[in-house]
Amino acid sequence: EAMDNPLGYLFRVAQSRSHRVNITSRRSSTASSRPGSLAVIYTRPVPRLLMLGQINHLHVAHMANELSQRGLEVTIAGMRRPGYGTQPTVLPDIDVVELPLASGSTPIGIASQVRAIRRLLRERRPDVVQAHWLCGYGAFAAIAGARPLVTVAWGSDVLRASRVQRLANRIALRRS
Repeated sequence: EAMDNPLGYLFRVAQSRSHRVNITSRRSSTASSRPGSLAVIYTRPVPRLLMLGQINHLHVAHMANELSQRGLEVTIAGMRRPGYGTQPTVLPDIDVVELPLASGSTPIGIASQVRAIRRLLRERRPDVVQAHWLCGYGAFAAIAGARPLVTVAWGSDVLRASRVQRLANRIALRRS
């Protein structure tokens, strides 16, 4: 199902994770109830999505806009990729968080990205995390402990992967 309709699948995962029900009691003032009786109001929070990817990439912006229009609270987080130009237009209600520029191929760079993602997980408390590019943000999110994790393969991360990238792909896929 995820391969046939990835946006619909992601939306359903986020909706199922946000099914936490908040119960608030208040004094009822309607004429049909007794004065001073309690009424219970059920509210359903908006599902929160943390999308990890290059913040100035067109595909990430388009998917974030589409999911935001479907009712998810979307945060895009990632590095600004040199050579991709300016950031594509995202809807005003989408938060964009720029992660520190670090090489994902060095131990220090990997640790920096994992720390930044863990911080975002604590601060944003997303219902679902979507990571673009398996051997990059997918592996970083998996190591950071993101749950549930939905990973998106773009093709080059699988078809032209080096030995180290294939290892990172396995880590991302096993924890997705």
